[in-house]
Amino acid sequence: MGKNILEDFPNLNELAHDRGRKKQLALKLKNKLEKLAWFRENLPTLEKDRLAPAEFDSLIERYFRRFDGELEHVDNIERIRGTVTQFKGRLDAIKITLESEIRNYNSCGIEAPDLLSPDAFKLFLEWDGSSVNYLPKIDMRTISKATLERLALH
Repeated sequence: MGKNILEDFPNLNELAHDRGRKKQLALKLKNKLEKLAWFRENLPTLEKDRLAPAEFDSLIERYFRRFDGELEHVDNIERIRGTVTQFKGRLDAIKITLESEIRNYNSCGIEAPDLLSPDAFKLFLEWDGSSVNYLPKIDMRTISKATLERLALH
């Protein structure tokens, strides 16, 4: 064995890098699956072949309020016990996530399932809400508030 472990195992850095990349990809996939599952569970019951732009905007606004129950729970605990640092990390993560999503929605847009196209909407409804293998079939679209307002005028 050499003095430096990297001399004996030259691919060690590559292995660590590959594992990190796989973890990162798995996290992205998990986040995308959670987002799509939320949209699937919270779709209004419609007998239509797609969402109208105003309905999609309303759904996205509800998506931004998805943490309200958790925030209210922490607020109630803090009212009883006083400031609790136990939840600080989670609250900061929620705050940063929401600020970023809302800022993106109001400017460049957020990635969401395409619920404006009849074909994409039908495929999305056929998804069970949990199957990862079905994800490539789901059309995603970058949606901004301005885009939905423009589509609502037509």
